[in-house]
Amino acid sequence: MSGSISRCLGAWRDKSWVLLTKRWGMFLGVSFFYTFSMGNKQQEKLVFLLARCNGAIGYAPLGDEAEYADSSLFKSVASKQIFLPKNGADGPYRWAQLCNERYGNKKICIFVPGVRFDARGTRKGRGGGWYDRFLSKIHPEWIRIGIIGAGGFSRTALARQEWDEPVDWVAVRGASSWKFYETHARHARKPLRRDLSRAIK
Repeated sequence: MSGSISRCLGAWRDKSWVLLTKRWGMFLGVSFFYTFSMGNKQQEKLVFLLARCNGAIGYAPLGDEAEYADSSLFKSVASKQIFLPKNGADGPYRWAQLCNERYGNKKICIFVPGVRFDARGTRKGRGGGWYDRFLSKIHPEWIRIGIIGAGGFSRTALARQEWDEPVDWVAVRGASSWKFYETHARHARKPLRRDLSRAIK
């Protein structure tokens, strides 16, 4: 009798384990497919937005900041990119004014390297505040794309100060591919300003 019970329990345990394994495998498969699909949708949306841009403003990465000019995704931007001088010779406010005057109400994207980014679009740089001052004065509807290597992307929220200027997208460069996160940061924080004259004062 005890042997029959043991065999029944053993068979039940084996079947339960197989069922659990199958269900766990299905869960992992669905999770992977959902994550992969969402990642593809994010990339497709960004590609679509970049294709509509008339030009781009870019910063040359400093030190260990991630390179991005060699990526086919960013090469898809129409028109010629502008790279800021590494030493910021023009100053952030002057450069913002020049960019606003040159591009006006055209659709423009801005590539902003950083030391740290989180998925909310919060950026941490080298402490000088150059990017924050520049971003605070450019046309509010231009798309801001943060560029970061995988090691600099934080899955936990970074502290954001009142003067910090968040980005709309974060592009994370891995060993062989990119991942993209839409942040909705500025839409959640305040309405977009539409008066260009107010943006460049």
